[in-house]
Amino acid sequence: MNQHPSKKPFAKQQRLLLDHLINNDGKPLNTYELIALGVNHPAQRIADLKAAGAIISIVRKKTVDPYGTVRYRVSYYRLEGWKL
Repeated sequence: MNQHPSKKPFAKQQRLLLDHLINNDGKPLNTYELIALGVNHPAQRIADLKAAGAIISIVRKKTVDPYGTVRYRVSYYRLEGWKL
């Protein structure tokens, strides 16, 4: 069964996100960092990975965005493992 063409970019985004989470030595990445690394809509990509069995911890912290503005409750994501 062929996949709808509009779904293919999401799989690429999930792989990109997963690569960054795995290769970050356990350090959490925030929404702004993921966007800078090329991940579109990080929260939705995280939800997709969680639905596929990934265990991802989410902590919300105060941080400074790329424009120097203080933002509250910015999500930081860390891959903990996979459901078996």
